[in-house]
Amino acid sequence: MKDKVLKAADDITCDVCKEVVADVWEKSVARKERGDETDEERLETFINSKCTSQGLEDDYTVDEDQENNKFTFRGKNMKDYEAEGGVVTETTRPDGTVEQHMEMKQTVTSEVNSATGTKRAIDPKTWIGIAIQEACRSAVIKNSGGSRMAELVFKKFWPEEDEEVDEEVTKHAASEETLTKHVCKDIAKVCSTKKLIREL
Repeated sequence: MKDKVLKAADDITCDVCKEVVADVWEKSVARKERGDETDEERLETFINSKCTSQGLEDDYTVDEDQENNKFTFRGKNMKDYEAEGGVVTETTRPDGTVEQHMEMKQTVTSEVNSATGTKRAIDPKTWIGIAIQEACRSAVIKNSGGSRMAELVFKKFWPEEDEEVDEEVTKHAASEETLTKHVCKDIAKVCSTKKLIREL
């Protein structure tokens, strides 16, 4: 299981990195438009939270291609949520279009220890969450990518009033694409140049 997690994490690290940068960028744009303030420390805490059990694994999953021993990272769909215990209900609007709603219901599989008779929860998909967290840490924490991203994003969206234009921001955070290149290739060393385009 450990080897499987490490292989999966290695396969998806680049895509995870791109997704973290995109999410941080999009949320920063939205915060700026609302007029919300933040600070560099809170930004870094948010970035690091993507690598926890309440982070990316809430919305993303890993597909396993056993035949080719490869793993791919993708956003969850309704079937994934259903498999996790969610119940999908459909509502037909007056115009004939269908709207889907998801309600999560906790369903836990248990196993009984034959020696003690105690139950413990088991989750056959646990490796996916661990792999996503490991890939995220490799991309943005282990190589200080999260700290660097927080610094650049803060200076980009919340610069000091009398501060001169920061050359590093101009160079590395002019756009989501330049930030992705800096964090995912130059800092974290997880993406080759050809993989830097986000295709999710």
